[in-house]
Amino acid sequence: MKNLLRLFLPALCALTLAACGGTSKGDANAADSISSDPFAAAAGETAITVNDSLQPLVFVTVKGSTFDMGDPNGTTHDDEISETPAHKVTVGDFNICKIEVTQEVWQAVMGKNPSHETDDPLKPVENVSWNDTQEFVKKLGQLTGHEFRLPTEAEWEYAARGGSKSKGTRYAGGDDPDEVANFHAEGNPNAGRTATVGIFKPNELGLFDMSGNVAEWVQDCYAPYKAEAQTDPCVTTGDYHVYRGGHCNKDAVDCPLTVRMKFAPVMPASSIGLRLVLVK
Repeated sequence: MKNLLRLFLPALCALTLAACGGTSKGDANAADSISSDPFAAAAGETAITVNDSLQPLVFVTVKGSTFDMGDPNGTTHDDEISETPAHKVTVGDFNICKIEVTQEVWQAVMGKNPSHETDDPLKPVENVSWNDTQEFVKKLGQLTGHEFRLPTEAEWEYAARGGSKSKGTRYAGGDDPDEVANFHAEGNPNAGRTATVGIFKPNELGLFDMSGNVAEWVQDCYAPYKAEAQTDPCVTTGDYHVYRGGHCNKDAVDCPLTVRMKFAPVMPASSIGLRLVLVK
C-alpha cells in the first residue's frame, strides 16, 4: 500500500490542485518554476534524498527582500501574543522545504514516529517539541551530509507571504482558505485531523500547507514585536519558542499569515510539526 501511495500521490496532488484552482507547471498564469508535485524539483529547486525508499525533500530558493511583518490592522488572535505592530524586516536569501516534514522522514531519521495519527506516512509529523526538532535536524544532517535548521520567524512569514512574488493574500496561497489549507470547518472531512502533505494549492513560491495542516516550529524564542526596522532578526533567549501557521484544529479566522503562538520548548503538541531550511 505504501508503494502504491507513492506511485499515485503526484497524480492525486495534481488533480486536487486543479480542482481547487491550483497552479501547475506550464500554466501561463502560474508563477515561474512552480510545480504542483510537492516531491518534484522544478527549475532552480534542490532535491535532497534521505534514503532511496523515501520521497525527496525539495527546497525552494527564496530571494530575500524587505517586507512588512506582522498585522497592520492590529488584530490579535491571542491576548498574550502580539502580532503588532507591523514593522519593516529585511531577510537574506534562504532555501526552504516545499512541505512539512513527513512522518516517514521523521521515522527514518529518529527511529520512531511520535505522531498521534499514523494512518498515512505522508502526513506531517506532529506531537514533537522544539527540542525534538533540534535533535532531528542534527541527525538528518549526519545522515545526508547537509546542514539544516528551522526557519527564523521572519523567514517563515516572508516565505508564507510568497516572498517577492507575494500577491498580498490573507492566507498562504490565496484568500480562500478552502483552497490552500487544512483547517477546522464544518464539512471538511479532515477537520481536526491532519491531511497528506501537499494536496492543497501551494503559494506563490510553491510552498504547501503554510496556513494549515500542522502549525510549524520556528527557530526564534518568543518576544513581542518592535516597531523598529530589523535585518535577519532571530530572538535567541526566552522561556517560550514560537510556532507559526494555522492547523487542522483551528478555525479559518485563526489561520492567517500573521498568526503566531508560543509554547515551552520541552513540550510536544499534536498540532505542531516543522518545516526545514537547507543551509548547505
